[in-house]
Amino acid sequence: MGLRKIAASAGVVLAIFFTGAAHAQEFPSKPITIITPWEPGSSVTLLQRVVAKEMEKILGQPVIVDPRPGATGAIGIGAAIKAPPDGYTLVTTVTSSFVAPLVNKQIKFDMFRDLTPVGQMGSIEFLIVGRSDLDVSDLKGVIAKAKASPGTVTYGSSGIGSALHITMAALAAEAGITLRHVPYKGEATAIVGVMAKEVDLVIATLAGVSPKVRAGELKGLAVTSRKRSPYLPEVPTASEAVPGFSVESFNGIHAPAGTPEAVLNKLESALLKAMESPEVIEFSKKASFLRDPMPRKQYGERIERLITSFKPLIEKMDIAPK
Repeated sequence: MGLRKIAASAGVVLAIFFTGAAHAQEFPSKPITIITPWEPGSSVTLLQRVVAKEMEKILGQPVIVDPRPGATGAIGIGAAIKAPPDGYTLVTTVTSSFVAPLVNKQIKFDMFRDLTPVGQMGSIEFLIVGRSDLDVSDLKGVIAKAKASPGTVTYGSSGIGSALHITMAALAAEAGITLRHVPYKGEATAIVGVMAKEVDLVIATLAGVSPKVRAGELKGLAVTSRKRSPYLPEVPTASEAVPGFSVESFNGIHAPAGTPEAVLNKLESALLKAMESPEVIEFSKKASFLRDPMPRKQYGERIERLITSFKPLIEKMDIAPK
């Protein structure tokens, strides 16, 4: 190759490099949207609004939270996957986001291929609650009731194939009982359902139901974490009724696959800084949310471990949508 051609090729490479670098430096130059695949009133969406407000201060551009519930998160996640990989459309992810495609084969996207982590916001405790007039006061009582009358005890969740649904189905299998599942559109509507006495129990995030437990509007029966929650220490763990049983969850933010590394670095930095802000710390305490920020690499590794642990549960249970 002649010197002129080599110089010309080098010039093209340098032009591409500097164009990419300039793009990263000017990011963000317009509003950013974070899609939450859950209802506006869900605990995850409420947290995301507070975090987005803090990210907005750090990034110098509006950060808009856009709830798009339905199909156990598949609607919102599908919309994010179709967005340009430029950092201006992100999506809130929770345990169910990665579990649902394992259960529902109609979900065609691949979370690992089509999305890339930005970072983790926190860990999530699951809480099993009963309606206020339920004639038992803990999970041991629920198990006894279900054994006495198989299939008559009902529970609601945020949807078929959600992590909440799988957790409850796995718990029932471990306890040797039959519970009747009533799927709702999301966590908020499931909580309304148990308040209205449409179902006996609901499994939800602790942040979503703890205020109603403290107010005596619902009965806290068990948390599924390994230890009792610091926010409701009087509520026993599920393992106190079913030895060895525990399920823990988490949430964070993802971007479409192919988002430039420099843009991901800016977003990750903004998210981690936002999680340390006094506003987010205060909200977390009030909402009984376990703030647990984590860089994107570690968040991705945690998701992979989750899938490894959930696959055997899913394979053992017939919980796919009919």
